[in-house]
Amino acid sequence: MFFPTHTNILARSMSKEAARIVALERAPDADDLGLGAGLRPVQVQALSRIKAAGGGIVAAGVGHGKFLISILSPTVLESKRALLLVPPPLLQQTRDELAKWRQIYPVIDGLTVAAYSTLSTMQGRRMLLDLAPDLIVADEAHALRNLTSARTKRLIEYFQKNEAARFVALSGTMTARSLKDFSHLSEIALRHLSPVPRSFRSLRSWSR
Repeated sequence: MFFPTHTNILARSMSKEAARIVALERAPDADDLGLGAGLRPVQVQALSRIKAAGGGIVAAGVGHGKFLISILSPTVLESKRALLLVPPPLLQQTRDELAKWRQIYPVIDGLTVAAYSTLSTMQGRRMLLDLAPDLIVADEAHALRNLTSARTKRLIEYFQKNEAARFVALSGTMTARSLKDFSHLSEIALRHLSPVPRSFRSLRSWSR
């Protein structure tokens, strides 16, 4: 049988990270995105929350309109220099789609599209230094799942050195088997608003 006193015991034993996450409030919807008509409700909601939080983790599957969310995130965040990362096979398709949708929606001029594989090379390091993006948008962000991969290390290194830069991650398969698959992405995107433990000890406990 559950007794009310158990709630107090739970509160006292709750870790700081758990208490922080329990206390989180959902980001409010922005009043006006200024994007015009035609977006789906899920796209409007995602972009609204991204604007309110200053970044975001979007777990949306095929058919939910991730592409428009990815190219309009820089607009709602008022980015000047944004980098959109995509899987190599989607690079040309993304550039073609971007050119098409620019005719309909207010996509910023300073949006560069690059493949994840570029981050793994010295060219990728130079690209980040030269572009100095104030926002990085990662489509199919599960490509950054592995913390030991060169591209993930380079991404984390960039945000460590550029704390004012913001991050939006989108994927239909954000996690495969553990919170550890995306905890670092949530940390970069949402900082203290991350719904995933930020300390290694709490993350390990939750993952178990």
